[in-house]
Amino acid sequence: MHKEYSPCELLSPYIDKYWEFKGDITKGMHFNILPDGCTDFIFTLGEVANACNNTLVMHPYRSYFVGSMTRYSKLVANSDTINMLGIRFLPCGICQFTQLPLPELTNMRVHTSDLHTIFDDSMADILCEKKSIQERIDFIERYLLNHLYRSQYEVDERILYAVNQINSNHGRVPIQMLSDKVNLCQRHFER
Repeated sequence: MHKEYSPCELLSPYIDKYWEFKGDITKGMHFNILPDGCTDFIFTLGEVANACNNTLVMHPYRSYFVGSMTRYSKLVANSDTINMLGIRFLPCGICQFTQLPLPELTNMRVHTSDLHTIFDDSMADILCEKKSIQERIDFIERYLLNHLYRSQYEVDERILYAVNQINSNHGRVPIQMLSDKVNLCQRHFER
């Protein structure tokens, strides 16, 4: 039902995982989503599960952006099957591809047509035409690599270093130590 796939080496500094949520379920079934500090793009390739506490209702064959979550969320199945594909970007990873106002999108799910970003509903249509999960991931990776090479976005190297330290230490790094290491005041670093 839920499977995860690793990105290619060139995209691994930006993408944590690709994930697929697909299969038969029970209508009304609840799924718990824990906050992980990452942002996601979700492509609904069939039926979907929707958040209990969010006003956005996701529809089949669309694309959505999910901002980093700071609190637990619950999804509810609207049908007897589900088919969703996602890209989970590492913290700051998405900044290499698009300049979204990430702080304003915290804990939000947004239809990509409401944002100026790298994906829109046409991506869901294209992904639906692919025969396998590997073909879908290959297409996404070619698309993202093309975007990466054309990108004009600069991410502060100090922040990338700090994110890498947090990830490699499984979140067990004191903020004060990191802010000192990257030479930023703690308040600016936390923002």
